[in-house]
Amino acid sequence: MPVPAFAAESAPIQWTVIDSPNQPPVSTVRDGDSVSAPSAGKEEKKKQKKNPQNDRQSEMEKAMMGVAAKEMPKSADASSEVTRETIELMFAPYRKQSKEEFLSAKDQGLEEVIERAKQIHTQAKAAHEGISLAQRRLVLAVRQMFPEASFEYGHRDGSLSAAEYLSRSQKVSFRQPLFRGGVLWNSFLQERKMLEAARSSYQKVVDDLIFEISKVYFEYQRARSIVEDQKMTLEVVKPQVDISNKKFAENLTSEIEHLNAQSLEGQIEFDYETAKQEFEIARLDLQHYLGLGIQDPLNLKVEYDVDKVIASMPEDDLTTAKIEAQLGSFSQGKTIPGLEKLVDMSYGHRAELRVQMSQLQAARLGEKVRWGGLVPKADLVLEYGVLAEAFKQFTNNPNHKGEFRMMLEVDWNAMGNKLNYTFENDQRAPSVTQFQSGAGTLNKRNSFSVGLLNGLDIFVDVKQAEVEKLNKVVELEQAEKKVLEEVKRAYYDYQKALIQMKSTMKRVQWRSRLRDLAKHRLGQREVEISEYLQAEIDLLGERGEFHTALRDYYSAKSSLNYAVGVSEFLGMEKNG
Repeated sequence: MPVPAFAAESAPIQWTVIDSPNQPPVSTVRDGDSVSAPSAGKEEKKKQKKNPQNDRQSEMEKAMMGVAAKEMPKSADASSEVTRETIELMFAPYRKQSKEEFLSAKDQGLEEVIERAKQIHTQAKAAHEGISLAQRRLVLAVRQMFPEASFEYGHRDGSLSAAEYLSRSQKVSFRQPLFRGGVLWNSFLQERKMLEAARSSYQKVVDDLIFEISKVYFEYQRARSIVEDQKMTLEVVKPQVDISNKKFAENLTSEIEHLNAQSLEGQIEFDYETAKQEFEIARLDLQHYLGLGIQDPLNLKVEYDVDKVIASMPEDDLTTAKIEAQLGSFSQGKTIPGLEKLVDMSYGHRAELRVQMSQLQAARLGEKVRWGGLVPKADLVLEYGVLAEAFKQFTNNPNHKGEFRMMLEVDWNAMGNKLNYTFENDQRAPSVTQFQSGAGTLNKRNSFSVGLLNGLDIFVDVKQAEVEKLNKVVELEQAEKKVLEEVKRAYYDYQKALIQMKSTMKRVQWRSRLRDLAKHRLGQREVEISEYLQAEIDLLGERGEFHTALRDYYSAKSSLNYAVGVSEFLGMEKNG
């Protein structure tokens, strides 16, 4: 089996031969190397050295393996080994957007991130192709309501009773559906509803992507801000810890105070490393949605500045209304509507409900199409043409004679019994045997056929359509219930996020004042360095909680936008 090119470049596999669990490995070899057996006796080694056939055989095997490795095609079956390169090759045709164009831009925000994710999202591409498929099916349904036309040209040279003849013919045929019991029209309406469902499905995929990428984006912002705070705090406390070390070295402070300061510094360093780990995980998640590699940098802007947000808030009478107004939840002075209004908005904008409603309407039309199979169907067939046939001994250029054919076909599935009636008026030009007489044929035919219980499958199709319709009703009810739950949850999560912002902001302001007081008392030598370090750690923890509250606030806004089905319902404020 051929292997990928990158597989051939990988390191050779190392094998270790162990005779028993208690016995150490006796030999270690690599692919392409000769096998040495230290446990073998000296006599066996001498035999191997004296036997030149073994040497020639091993050399031939090496040469054959080398030639086979060179001749293996690079376009190998990727199923033999799953690596990061093989997975990237699978997604490469669907991710044609240049990464350099995205990576070269600076200070990109949520809108640019969402746009990049939409461009490479494979599921969105598949849903968009589903729209194209539904459009083609709609065109086919429209085409079936119009006459079918065909043109036929014939040229024959042959012999009949040892006499050569020639034949030339041309014919145009038309088939017009006269009555189909509403099948064609309902099929057209069904495909139109399926097109609406495909468009709504695409919108649902995009909405889901925006919702997911928004949560990952705000988590990235939170993790990055916490890392910056941890780094700044570590830089601030380092000089104080050095002072504590010097004091302990000069016996100016107790050992307990020195150990306490060392412990607090270690705690800050541990929190800093933990924050960096969380930041790397958040960056990996965001890179996954953006189709970027692990080493690709992210040039994203800072969505908010905690110090500016806190400074802009009044310390007295800090209410959720003032927080919401200061953060700019709505532009142009809008206020958040009530829960009932949000529910009404979700009915008109949620893509899931539109998908299920369109599919339910399509299922109802499909049931009508199945019932139309029990109604008589009538088609009219018209054929116009000319025919020229004659023996070559009489002429090589016979005159063309006109032909005409009209046929009426009626089919009816009467309670599982297929009935067929055909009326045909067929006027034919003279054939080669009738050439001398110059007269053709005229036939009028009436035929009627009955099949006994050969159409019972129509009842199965009707019942299946009814079951599909009921299943769509159930799916619509489930989608409605899910949407209502999401709207209520998003609404109350948004309210809780505002309350959490209020509580966390007050605690940050309180801890900030305690830190300033500890710093002042440290300057006055009223407290030890460890007490100041503890105040810095407490403030750092509250700032981390505030970053989490901001992330929850922005995520709650995204959830509310997703719940009502309007991506810009709650806009993104600028607090940088």
